[in-house]
Amino acid sequence: MLKTKLDLNVKQGEIQNAEFPNKFFDYIHINNVLEHVRDPKGFLSECRRIIKNDGYLFLSVPNGYNDSRNLIKFYEEENKPARSKSGHLYFFQKETFYKLFETTGFKILKSKTNGIKRGLRNLEILPKKKNWKTDYYPQQPSKKSNIKIDEEKKYSDFYYKFRYMQTRLYDIPGLHKFGLDYLFLLRPSNKK
Repeated sequence: MLKTKLDLNVKQGEIQNAEFPNKFFDYIHINNVLEHVRDPKGFLSECRRIIKNDGYLFLSVPNGYNDSRNLIKFYEEENKPARSKSGHLYFFQKETFYKLFETTGFKILKSKTNGIKRGLRNLEILPKKKNWKTDYYPQQPSKKSNIKIDEEKKYSDFYYKFRYMQTRLYDIPGLHKFGLDYLFLLRPSNKK
């Protein structure tokens, strides 16, 4: 559908099976994906293989320490396992990233923390929303896709650009436990 409607070269499946040539990309952008894949190390190793030596990898991923707080709190209060509302398989802590990047051949150029308000809610420094547990109760998976190609934008392009810039204003350099997400700008290291 995306191929025909938007004339894009779309490949579905695991990146390791996409068969991109070595050193093919100048830039790879991965936004909230790594925590969902079955083999994060293999995923990043494949990114290293297909990115040029002078290329850049942007990676946005949840701060596992903060992201897991509500799952733990739900379990403590409800005495039953919680469902990851976002379908996360992994909850990476910052120390894990250092090792993961080193073993897959990347070095960190910049790192930032964002999602400060939501992160502070998870840590209970700010009050939680009253219905926060709703998303954590086990549910049957939905078979419907939420991708709507023909859907009109709800707001103007200016609005979306403004919201993007607004969220970037709250990014804080470095990796901090009180933020919900980590942002990395990576470059291939010479070690791999």
